[in-house]
Amino acid sequence: MSNTKKLENGAATEMIMGAYLIKGTMGTDRMGAARMNFTLVVVPSNESITGEVEITQAISGPNAILRFPVTGEIKATGLGDKTQAVSLSGKHPYAAESGVGLMLLPFTANMSIDNKWNGTGSCQYGINGEKKIENATVKPV
Repeated sequence: MSNTKKLENGAATEMIMGAYLIKGTMGTDRMGAARMNFTLVVVPSNESITGEVEITQAISGPNAILRFPVTGEIKATGLGDKTQAVSLSGKHPYAAESGVGLMLLPFTANMSIDNKWNGTGSCQYGINGEKKIENATVKPV
C-alpha cells in the first residue's frame, strides 16, 4: 500500500508501510564546491535508513561523480527546531590517479534536520577522509 504525501515545501515523499522516500541535497553555494545528493528510504519505526548518495565535485576524471549505497540511522533529538539527527555511512569507489585500480573508501555523513528535512550537515570521504563538505545546507528536492 502506497500513498504520496507532500511536504510543506512541495517535496514529495512516498509512504510505504511506515517507510518513506526522501530525495535531497547537502552543499554550499560556493563556486566549485562539492555537493552531495541523496535518495533515502527512511523507516522511522526502527530508526533505519538505506539508500544512495551521489557526490559531485568540480574536478575532471573518474572521481568527479561518486555514486554509492549507504545505510544509517535517524534519531529524534527533542531539541529545538532541529528535531532529528541523521547519520549515514558507506564505502565509495575511488579510481587511483595512475588509472590502474579501484578502491573502496569510507564515507560518513551527519545531518541535523527538522521534520521537513531542512537543516545543516557535514560529510567526509576520500583517501584518509581528506575530502569534506562542512557546515552545509541540507534541503529536500
